Parts: sequence; structure tokens; C-alpha cells
Amino acid sequence: RLLRDFAAGLGSDIAVAVGHCVGMGRFATPFEPVREALRDLVAAFGADTVSAVAGPVRLAPLAALVPELDGGETERADREQLHEAVRDLLVGLSRITPVLVVLEDLQWADAATLDLLRAVMGRFRGGRLMLALSYRTDEVGRTDPLRPFLVELERMRHVFRIDLRRLSREETEAQVAHLRGPDHGVDVASLSRRSDGVPFLVEELVALDGHALP
Repeated sequence: RLLRDFAAGLGSDIAVAVGHCVGMGRFATPFEPVREALRDLVAAFGADTVSAVAGPVRLAPLAALVPELDGGETERADREQLHEAVRDLLVGLSRITPVLVVLEDLQWADAATLDLLRAVMGRFRGGRLMLALSYRTDEVGRTDPLRPFLVELERMRHVFRIDLRRLSREETEAQVAHLRGPDHGVDVASLSRRSDGVPFLVEELVALDGHALP
């Protein structure tokens, strides 16, 4: 919801593309979140504009991900060509209109997607482009392939990290006041303890409006 509200507050002059990683393990389709985001960009800019920005050399690798782009009859691109095609397209489109790409639940990302992101984020050159990547820290184990990827990101000067901690009692009080007004009559101490500071649980418990919950 934070990412959705952030994107909604940017204004209509920002192109927003969203991709979702799905927890399917080794059965996950390679590049699926990237493919989803690219389709949003095709919808926002139009297939003709995307094709023109990509150019004939970059179009074939992109068409392998997004069939809406007609890449013609060409040989299958290798991994490096695909990485360069996606990076150049994002930067090129962002020179027309600022672009925000949101990829959610990165803890479920497939290895191919992580490799592509590593290549794209490691070699930004110009453009007005922002990538917002979300992941759940409690689902990233010691041997998870996402862990070394995150370490690499922390070394990049243009990358910053926002940790979402559990709410304190005072922050829970502020959320309840936002939901119900200053005269809410809610036992915030009990609510903070039962919700464990998780904003979603705070909201759901408040919505019960005093009804019992096991």
C-alpha cells in the first residue's frame, strides 16, 4: 500500500510500471515481474514509441519478453543483449517522461530477474528513472539468493534503503487518530500489544469497532 500510495501521489506526468514476484520457487517463470512492468510501459507510452526508443537492434530481445513488440524474425538474444536492451529502454523512455518501476516481493524473484536487475541498476547512465524494490526481511534466509544481491545494492551510491519497522505505541496512537479521529475511544495500549505494531493489524482491529476477536 505504501508503494501504491507513493506512485499515486507522483502525478499524471510520471509513467508508473509495476511487476509482482510470485512465490513459486523453481517453478517461477523467468523475468515474469519484468515482463509485467514492461507491459505497463507499453500501455503508457504505446507500442510504436517503445519500439522507436528501443531501436531495431534492441527490439528483438524485448519482443521475446513482450510479444506486443514486433521484433521481426531475428536470432534469439543472449542474456547480456537482453540486459542491455531493458536498461537502454528504461533510460530512453525516462528521457521522454520520468519513469517509476515498482517490483514487489523481491524475496520471491527468480534468478534471471535478479541477474537482470543487477545489470540494470549497476550501470545507470542518465535518464529520469527510479526503481522501487520491496521485499520481506523475515523471508530472506542465510542462503537465499536474494541476500548477495542486496549486499551488492548497498554498495551502489545511487541506491538507498528504507526499513519499515513495527509501530511504537505513539505511532499506533497516531494511526488510530488518523483512522477514527482524535476522540476515538480506543484502548491504544491493548491495541498496540495485540497488533505487535503491525499497521495492517492495527487497521483491522480498529475496524472491528469493539467486537470480540478470539
